[in-house]
Amino acid sequence: MAEQARLEDEVEQWLSLLGWIAPIGAIMAAVTGYAYDTLGALWGMGIVVGLGLVHSVFVLVPVVEAQPVTFLTYTLQQEAIFAVILARVLAVYGAARFGVIAGTLFLIGALCAIGVTPITAVVLRQNDGEFFAANLGLLVLTLISAGYLYQLWREEREDQDLNKGDE
Repeated sequence: MAEQARLEDEVEQWLSLLGWIAPIGAIMAAVTGYAYDTLGALWGMGIVVGLGLVHSVFVLVPVVEAQPVTFLTYTLQQEAIFAVILARVLAVYGAARFGVIAGTLFLIGALCAIGVTPITAVVLRQNDGEFFAANLGLLVLTLISAGYLYQLWREEREDQDLNKGDE
């Protein structure tokens, strides 16, 4: 009985911590939007990928005390990616199709999120609740997404070269 009470207290502490972290994430949308607007898409997306990499590494750490870092980086990344997606859609496609394109991207994201529950069920059933392989896969996907930073860097260099030609 004492063990059950201790576990309930621990769960309550973690939920309380998460309750404080979640609203803090909203600040990141403004920070990332500002970085995108003033420093460029590369910096905005760099924030998203950087947070994703930190999150992907810390979920591999099997120590419960390290998990607040995963909570924080996940929350910050979610808010940052919303800012970058919306800014990028507007910059690339303009206002005329903004709603349709942004809505479609968020729908695709939601459909992907639906897959989390079945993946979790499979991991719990087949891997005895060991998420290391799934989390390693997350890290690999995050590293692959970092390739987009190279694309943005190339675009910014091309824009700079074009601007030099106008001078």
